Amino acid sequence: MTNQIDSIATAWVEIVRGEYLEMPCLRLTQAEARRLWGLDDGVCARILTALVDERFLRITGDGRYVRAVVPDRLRHHGAERPPPVDRRQSAGARPESD
Repeated sequence: MTNQIDSIATAWVEIVRGEYLEMPCLRLTQAEARRLWGLDDGVCARILTALVDERFLRITGDGRYVRAVVPDRLRHHGAERPPPVDRRQSAGARPESD
C-alpha cells in the first residue's frame, strides 16, 4: 500500500511541476494549491515540500510557493515592463498616415 501512495505522490509532484513550468509566475499558498488540485492537506504539503527540497520551488516571505528560478524574460515588474507591441505593425500592416 505504501508503494502505491508513493507512486501517487510522485505522479502529483510531476503534475504540479508541470503547472509551474506552464505558468512560471504562479504564486500559490499551500491552501490555494490544495484547493486548485483537490488534494488533502498532508499530501499537498508533501508534494510542495518535495519540490522545495529539489529547489524547483521556494517559499516567499508571505508563504507562497513560487518557481525558484524564473526565466529573465518573465521578470518584468512595474516601470521595467517593456512597452506594449503595436500588433498592427508587427503583423505587417502599414502604419496609419495623416
